[in-house]
Amino acid sequence: FVCLGNICRSPFAAAALRAGLGDRRIAIDSAGTMPQPGRPTPPCGIAAAAARGIDLAAHRSVWLSREMAQSASLLIVFDERTRSALLDRYPDLGARHVMLGDLAQLGEITDPIDGGPAEFARVYDQIAAGVAALLPLLGAATARRA
Repeated sequence: FVCLGNICRSPFAAAALRAGLGDRRIAIDSAGTMPQPGRPTPPCGIAAAAARGIDLAAHRSVWLSREMAQSASLLIVFDERTRSALLDRYPDLGARHVMLGDLAQLGEITDPIDGGPAEFARVYDQIAAGVAALLPLLGAATARRA
């Protein structure tokens, strides 16, 4: 999962997908296009995630390096800004990319960073809907490889 700062959307999505996968083993990471590693999730994000059973208290942002991007088999973004930044920075990426909100017919999932608790709740609900739409697709993909 790739978002701008890797402090709100992508860490929540990665944790929600891990929780939804249960025993299935798929490598899941999150990162940001902003080269500012080590930043924590803001308090509103931690609270909104906790209300949905996700603990982001220990999360620290990670910058999406070329190596990380190239090692991914799928890159999932949340908005056109992030997709553009990803393709501008790494135009020769071989990995497929998809916008999470498109899987649940939501379109772009905006960055809640400047919003309050209600905005984080709205965005995390959208991400949860996108992850719910992604789960059966991943199940089909892993079944084909087996």
